Amino acid sequence: MAERIEYFLKHAHGTVNLSIVDDHLIVNTQGVGIADRLRTIDLPLSDLKKFCLVPTIGAQNLVSRHADGEMDSIRPMTLN
Repeated sequence: MAERIEYFLKHAHGTVNLSIVDDHLIVNTQGVGIADRLRTIDLPLSDLKKFCLVPTIGAQNLVSRHADGEMDSIRPMTLN
């Protein structure tokens, strides 16, 4: 069994937990609002082609809580 690698961030609008466990990337997110629920994405590492974790500034994180395109699933992304 491989060592568990984990990144956890708690901020004013919610929490994010990224974990690499065995052969899976597990992403857990949850907002702090009364209607927010835990969202979990579990991906086999073999399904990942490219992955990058980058810092953002506050302005990039300002999104309407009722915006269209709320992320309920992962969509494939093509990089040129």
